[in-house]
Amino acid sequence: MQEYVDEEVFDLLDAALDNGVASLAEGHLIPFAIFDGPAGRRMARFIAEPYELAVDQARKAVAGAGDADRVLIAYDGYITIQGSRSDALLIEAQDRRRSHSVTFALRYRPASSAGGFETMGDPAFTGPGDPLLPLSVKP
Repeated sequence: MQEYVDEEVFDLLDAALDNGVASLAEGHLIPFAIFDGPAGRRMARFIAEPYELAVDQARKAVAGAGDADRVLIAYDGYITIQGSRSDALLIEAQDRRRSHSVTFALRYRPASSAGGFETMGDPAFTGPGDPLLPLSVKP
């Protein structure tokens, strides 16, 4: 996994996990993006119906991220492991120096379930993904 992810992206991932888990524990995750670059770090949320449109808006926002060196999008979705589908916090992140994004999933039990909200296991690296940003090598 180290060939795909650097420390700065792990730092963004930690911020997204903190924010995403807190939102899911309250019952609802609004898709969000994190932009990290020379001007600092900022977050934006995206609200639209259907939910997938908000995720698409987040994806488009990071694609036009200007001078951001790293970006991330996080949203609520599903992951299937060994034929079993689970709710999951899904995260895609990219450093502009790389030609691909990296994807992670954290399974959880929803707040509305009988036992209440609970994360299940650790965040899982699910592999490299499609790029979120155009490749740029800075001197």
